[in-house]
Amino acid sequence: MSATIYLVRHGRTALNAQGRFRGRQNPPLDDQGYLDAAAPARALMGTGIEAVYASPLRRTMQTAEFVARAANARVHPEPDLIPSCGRELDPSDRSYEQKLILALSHRLPDRRLMAARILGQLRSRGAVPALERLALDGDDPYLQAEAARALQAIDPGNEVAARLAESGPILTRTARRPDAGR
Repeated sequence: MSATIYLVRHGRTALNAQGRFRGRQNPPLDDQGYLDAAAPARALMGTGIEAVYASPLRRTMQTAEFVARAANARVHPEPDLIPSCGRELDPSDRSYEQKLILALSHRLPDRRLMAARILGQLRSRGAVPALERLALDGDDPYLQAEAARALQAIDPGNEVAARLAESGPILTRTARRPDAGR
């Protein structure tokens, strides 16, 4: 017997739209999120889905309901699917720092943004090389600015942060001001 498993990411929330980390927070889908949820529902219609499993968080249940309705299936809330962000991590544990450093290369920008922010707050010297790479990556000025802030918090004399403060994108230059971004 074989089974096909489809993985669907939840639709957008207001926090997604702001580039903010959601983790265990429970925001609902926004208007775009409902459109996002309808797309996989249409794509999976007629595929023979028998069950839909989702974390009990509102945004995932709302997305799952779209897919379940299209497939004429039932949604099964599964608490083990709730993100573990912060639940089992201990900041005094060095593996916490390593997980955050790994999160700097996560495919989702909000994960990279939150990891940079926390690493700056922890003053994590081990994160400097990864934060410098992120700060020099010109694809996302918000990520660049957060990485520059983190570098400045860890080492106020960091050359990459200083260079970006002089010639980087406006968000990065503004991030270097003491009153900016907080």
